[in-house]
Amino acid sequence: MGTNEKTLIDIICSRSNDELVEIKRVYEDEFKRLLECDVKSDTSGDFRRLLLALLETKRDPHNHTDEQKAHEAAKQLYAAGEKKWGTDEATFNTILATECVPQLRAIFDQYSVVAGHGIEKAIQSEFSGDAKRAYLTLIECIQNRPRYFANRINDAMKGMGTRDRELITIIVQRAEYDLALIRDEYRREFNKKLVDAIRSECSGAYQDSLIAITRVAMSYQQFNGTIRPQPNFNPVQTAEILKEAMKGFGCDKHKVLHELTRINSAQRQMVSAEYMAMYGSDLRHDLKEELHGDFEEVILALMLSPAVYDARHLHKAISEKKERRMGGRILPIYTFVFSVYHPYWCFQGLGTKEDVLIDVICTRSNEQLNAIKVAYEGEFGRSLERAIKWDTSGDFERLLIALLQARRDESNRVNEQKAFEEAQKLYEAGEKKWGTDESTFTSILVTENFHQLRKVFEQYNALAGHPIEQAIKSEFSGDTKNGFITVIECIQSTPKFFAHRIHHTMKGFGTNDSELIRLIVSRSECDLALIRDAYPTEFEKTLVDAIRSECSGAYRDCLIAIARVAMYYHQFNGTIRQQPNFNPVQTAEILKEAMKGLGCDKHKVLHELTRINSAQRQMVSAEYMAMYGSDLRHDLKEELHGDFEEVILALMLSPAVYDARHLHKAISGLGTKENVLIDVICTRSNEQLNAIKVAYEGEFGRSLESAVKWDTSGDFERLLVALLQARRDESNRINDHKAKEDAQKLFEAGENTWGTDESTFTSILVTENFHQLRRVFEHYNDIAGHPIEQAIEREFGGDTEKGFIVLVDCIQSTPKFFAQRIHHAMKGFGTNDSELIRLIVSRSECDLALIRDAYANEFETTLVDAIRSECSGAYKDCLIAIVEGN
Repeated sequence: MGTNEKTLIDIICSRSNDELVEIKRVYEDEFKRLLECDVKSDTSGDFRRLLLALLETKRDPHNHTDEQKAHEAAKQLYAAGEKKWGTDEATFNTILATECVPQLRAIFDQYSVVAGHGIEKAIQSEFSGDAKRAYLTLIECIQNRPRYFANRINDAMKGMGTRDRELITIIVQRAEYDLALIRDEYRREFNKKLVDAIRSECSGAYQDSLIAITRVAMSYQQFNGTIRPQPNFNPVQTAEILKEAMKGFGCDKHKVLHELTRINSAQRQMVSAEYMAMYGSDLRHDLKEELHGDFEEVILALMLSPAVYDARHLHKAISEKKERRMGGRILPIYTFVFSVYHPYWCFQGLGTKEDVLIDVICTRSNEQLNAIKVAYEGEFGRSLERAIKWDTSGDFERLLIALLQARRDESNRVNEQKAFEEAQKLYEAGEKKWGTDESTFTSILVTENFHQLRKVFEQYNALAGHPIEQAIKSEFSGDTKNGFITVIECIQSTPKFFAHRIHHTMKGFGTNDSELIRLIVSRSECDLALIRDAYPTEFEKTLVDAIRSECSGAYRDCLIAIARVAMYYHQFNGTIRQQPNFNPVQTAEILKEAMKGLGCDKHKVLHELTRINSAQRQMVSAEYMAMYGSDLRHDLKEELHGDFEEVILALMLSPAVYDARHLHKAISGLGTKENVLIDVICTRSNEQLNAIKVAYEGEFGRSLESAVKWDTSGDFERLLVALLQARRDESNRINDHKAKEDAQKLFEAGENTWGTDESTFTSILVTENFHQLRRVFEHYNDIAGHPIEQAIEREFGGDTEKGFIVLVDCIQSTPKFFAQRIHHAMKGFGTNDSELIRLIVSRSECDLALIRDAYANEFETTLVDAIRSECSGAYKDCLIAIVEGN
């Protein structure tokens, strides 16, 4: 019947290594032959070689990028294709089938620079037929896999009739991978919900089933837990290993730990079922018999589904709360007296069970709450709502019952006018009147989406002159107050809330192990990776180190194993990212049209250039030159003026060239602008510094190091030149012993000696990774009795002091540092517009989203509102567009 090349392309070119390995295994089991053999016999030429290269699953699984290597690979691709007669497809296969996805994106960016257009254009000119389609599919998936599938779904539904089989295939296949992301991408691409598109194109039970699959809400847009389903998982084999681990005298705890922390909850249930079938015994019971103490507790916790685990904790909280109310038969008077003098026991006993109700019910998504309600009724024979009503009362009861209805809007929509109105309602229901109308608070805080509520909180702050938390504390009390505060803290930042809860279980006299286990296990498949990242920001030590210092033995190792599993996706923290379905020719035409006639359509220019990233702007420039024989940046400069001109021209430079030009201007002007040198050189990553050095030499014909040496001197020169070597360790490794030694060295090189050995400060602060340096600073504080900043202020002066302080500030928190720099550019008499533009444009593709959040935390107003009050016209609109992002 022939080969369906389209299906081969769709599946093989769009799957990850793990997915392809599983597909090959299943194919061999089903058809008793290798997938590679069938592909080899049914395809030919470049197409066959590409598919076989992908089926080798040799793609680098890491997420690192190397800009220099990316540039070299881009040149290799150019030399293998457009630069020569004929095409060396082996080079394309080697690079496209083996490099990791972030590195390939960097290669494509570099290809645009080398060739003056996107790699897609090269593929279209160098390949044909199935090979061309396969390469283009591969590139689209590398650029944005959800967008690729969103387009495929749209194609299946558009035109005369729906291609139902294709639609079913894509939706069912992606349901457990990235359908939530595809769903969101669909809305962005086609300005309608995927659910609505299915509703208009399909009918009956078929329509309902597709909508049901599509609608199931993911709590997070990407996987932010630390434990995810394990590819190539064999429940029978795992059951056998666990049985073997429990044989004989004692139990191999580390084997149990390894097997149960490498798989997710659903897979553990499969292992339990296989274990029962094979050995006629309950796995959880056998583990309970073999293990003991805290290690037993954490392993048994892992063996429950998340919903059952939460349900049991709620039941325990409700039952113990009821026992306490029934006359103190459970807690004799001497236990109460003992608790007064020992806070740990107090925390373990009286007053803690409401915390569990609050922690669970106030922090779960709609889907999680519905699953918990089903689990509770299944486990305990009555509804959770009924149990809550029986054991709580008043405002607290009403808040919990409202949350259990699971009716929160979980979209990202924000309505500014409605936010203002709701802030007004909250103010009038509380602080503005005698008494409190708690139903208004409940209604708004329980049903609106988190994005909308953050906007409501901003408006409340503007209206009342203080945060909403202050109103909650003055208007409510007891458990109700705690419940509302928990809801608000989770809305502001769920990871930060749980980082604080985890820290609270470990501080003080002894560790509340049951609570620590509950928090870590219950978040392990939700957002523990984000909590892990929030922890060092809040407490200046990693979560793993905190666990290591507070726990011991196999219990400690098990918690660390759960917390440590690497995140699978690197979060994008800028605000301007690469635009899907980008057409540089069309953008060039729109910009040309905007500059026609009398005056310039500034808002059209603003829209087109803030919706795409820097690499795409370079592609537009190249197309503009090819189409009109004119330099786009020059034409924009002719048409625009003032601050708006400055920000648009800034956007038209690559980040490295932009930084290089600012450095050159700082060095070559009348007197060196040391603040710019410090801001740029002391705050950039290794990769960014290397790119800036290349750009500087390309632009100005000499090395940046020689320019810096020429225009600076002494300790300051040595600090900048050391940073320009770009040799910082950029891992997350922490060596506590070395941190103590380095802290001692810094103390002896400065405060503990006559004069200052600046080379020791430079050597340590310029080469160690940020996590390690935060630990060094902690130890320095212990040794010297004050922060390292105080030592720097005493030991250094002038620009050297400023340089080291900037370095330390960035190590502590880069987003906070830049939030303060942006604030400084806007405060006082008049705004330093050039500085404001430089800071916002230069961070727009790095971490401006984090800076935006840090700004709100530091200055109790949003960055957008600050810009709105300090800037005006198209310039204001352009900065806001960059900050809000594309």
